[in-house]
Amino acid sequence: MLLQIFRKTTVFTVFLIFLGVNFPLNAQPANQAPSVVFRMQPINRLVENAFFLAESVGIKEQAKMIEGSLKALTGPKGIEGIDPEKPIGLYGNIGPNLIDSDVVGLIPIADEKTFIDMLGKLNLQAKKGENGIYAMNIPNSPFPMFFKFKDGYMCATIRDEKAIDDKKLLSPKNLLTAEKTGVMSISLNMAGLPEDLIKNIVPQIELQIAEAKQKKIPGETPAMEKLRNDVSEMLLQFIVQIFTQGEELSFKLDMDRKAGDLGLGLSFKGKSGTELAKSIAGLGASKSMGSGMISKDSVIHMNLNSQIPETARKDFIKVFQEGINKSIADEKDPSIKGNIEKISKIIMPTLETGVMDAVMDVRKTGPGKFAFLTAMKIAQGRQMEDLVKLIHKELPESEKKKLTLDFAKAGNVNIHKVEILTQPADVKNFGNDPGFLAISNDVILFAGGEKSLALINEALASSAKPGPVFEFEISFNKAAALLTKDFPEAVEAAEKIFKENPNSDKLKVILNGGQELSLKMSMKSTVLTFFKANDASRSK
Repeated sequence: MLLQIFRKTTVFTVFLIFLGVNFPLNAQPANQAPSVVFRMQPINRLVENAFFLAESVGIKEQAKMIEGSLKALTGPKGIEGIDPEKPIGLYGNIGPNLIDSDVVGLIPIADEKTFIDMLGKLNLQAKKGENGIYAMNIPNSPFPMFFKFKDGYMCATIRDEKAIDDKKLLSPKNLLTAEKTGVMSISLNMAGLPEDLIKNIVPQIELQIAEAKQKKIPGETPAMEKLRNDVSEMLLQFIVQIFTQGEELSFKLDMDRKAGDLGLGLSFKGKSGTELAKSIAGLGASKSMGSGMISKDSVIHMNLNSQIPETARKDFIKVFQEGINKSIADEKDPSIKGNIEKISKIIMPTLETGVMDAVMDVRKTGPGKFAFLTAMKIAQGRQMEDLVKLIHKELPESEKKKLTLDFAKAGNVNIHKVEILTQPADVKNFGNDPGFLAISNDVILFAGGEKSLALINEALASSAKPGPVFEFEISFNKAAALLTKDFPEAVEAAEKIFKENPNSDKLKVILNGGQELSLKMSMKSTVLTFFKANDASRSK
């Protein structure tokens, strides 16, 4: 019974790739890339990867049963004639009205006769016609299916057999290369989208954004409303650029069982020479302060390096100034009023640059002990340093003791000691050491936790490096002691799971610019095992 279930499940899973698509034919210019391509690795590789993931999350025995059952179905002629060692795919061409699109499913075939016989067992009668094209009626479908065999594949379409005509049919082996397929991938050819389709989509987006602009938000000031509306307008322009200047949008799931690597990738490319392509290239052109501050001892690291568009920047400055003016108007103490005004004038040049270059880093300093660092690129840092010292003079004696000016020095940068109140729950990880503040001409830094003075000195000595727009990395083995509040057994679980390979504990997310805009997430399979242990702990 189990073998029969698998036989039918496998066949119908493959058919579902294209049986649910009821698109009529849309003419495609010669040699033009398809509008959309879906690729999936061979059935046997999918099963192996599914078993690999199942083992990682602790359901190994169930996976073994499924794997064994599927192998029992596989013989010299595949699974009912379907080849489990070749990738599966689908490609299509999108029409102006979507419904006038076409699609071709690509199913690998090990033995044509066995496959045709299998269709007969399922009461699907295929009749061979001219040019080797079969016609077959599908239950509960108003349209027939047409298919032919080419390069070891069943190439199938619905409604109109012209989509698989020899002059139009694409080569499956050229389309389904291993490099582009991964475990699974989808590619959308933005440059090949019909102009009429874009003309239909853009007005709908414009309408949605126009409606959002009309909404009134309680407590929103005119400056806030202008910022919201301008951001909405920039979003609209970006979406229009995606459709009119985009070249390719792709998604890919990848896996390397031997290395234990799992990866997700999303990428987008603009047409060469367009404003969109130039904007994406600009994202990869600047150096990142945070990329120079990551260390082998970092357990959590995040950095952002971007430029706020000029329009949004100006609007944000108005909102900021509006808030400052209100704070000044509400404050009764003249000295505090003056300090608020001085602080705003010092911060303003940083806002005017529009540069967002910031970093947060947590370091492991010893068994269960950590330090943290935050830093941000600023303008006119010397003036900010002078202001800190001026405000310090005006503080009551009890408050002055909490800040020791010029406690240490790194080059020409003064380092100030700050007494910080560490929460009892955090003392075991970060200790009772003071924090340290440093302001150079272009960076403000604050470090706390164990050995934080050494950390801030190291950060001041670092230099900016070419880096991504956004980067996040966490090492669960090294950071386990920080996770015990929500996962009490985190340390013990991490020691067990990552014992064989302590460096297999990382999860990374990176956003990059340059030739294309790419978002990538990667991790080791052992991280899934750690997640599973966390879930098991929560369910107790």
